[in-house]
Amino acid sequence: MKRESTLPGAELSARERSAIFEAQSVLAFDEHFVAPRNGYKGAKDYYETNSALRFLHSIRVPTLVVHSLDDPWIPGESYTRFPWRENDSLVPLLSPGGGHVGFHGRGSRVPWHDRSIALFFESRGASPPP
Repeated sequence: MKRESTLPGAELSARERSAIFEAQSVLAFDEHFVAPRNGYKGAKDYYETNSALRFLHSIRVPTLVVHSLDDPWIPGESYTRFPWRENDSLVPLLSPGGGHVGFHGRGSRVPWHDRSIALFFESRGASPPP
């Protein structure tokens, strides 16, 4: 029985492989690989279509938004410019540090973001999901 080396749909064309290896920035990677692979015109189209900022105004359930202002991939200005007070369902937790998904706790095995999420649920009288 022959085993596949990649999952169906995960194969890369020569052009895609080249785009990945030649990318010198996240923007170049998204422009030349991510966007075309997923049917977008380019990185700008991909970012505008998928930006969470497009959906924040319509959220109607209590939602904790966790982001690090020094995230090298997603600019903190996107979150500091958002008018949080216009939607009472949103609770921004904007950390000055943490990088990209790097909210690890010092002196604790439980990451900072996990503790923050648990406190968010507890403050609303709910249990966090399993």
